[in-house]
Amino acid sequence: MKRLILLTLVSACSDGYRLGQREAETIVWYGEFRQTEKPPLVVWEDTDGCLEGARCPAGLFYPDEYWAKIAWRSKGRISATAYVHELLHAKHALQNIYDPDHELPEWREAERINELLKSQGL
Repeated sequence: MKRLILLTLVSACSDGYRLGQREAETIVWYGEFRQTEKPPLVVWEDTDGCLEGARCPAGLFYPDEYWAKIAWRSKGRISATAYVHELLHAKHALQNIYDPDHELPEWREAERINELLKSQGL
């Protein structure tokens, strides 16, 4: 049942990879994070930058299903989204690390990695 819901969500929220996503995945997941496991599924939701909810998150990671939903603004760039942030949650999930308050030092690297993506035109 969870797979059916996820597939329905994917088709409703995303048209697949966004421009530059594969390059960003290589830079962030395999390069900066040095991961060998498959990265999580990313579902993009076209929005003003906010996903549903009172807190207005720009991205959400679902560790049990190993996927992320990320807000995408029209004419946006990967570096201006929560992509790096949500991939860091995925990395932590693979390592059985639970850090919802973002207290680990790695979180400080997200801004630098986003700048790297931006410098690559992503």
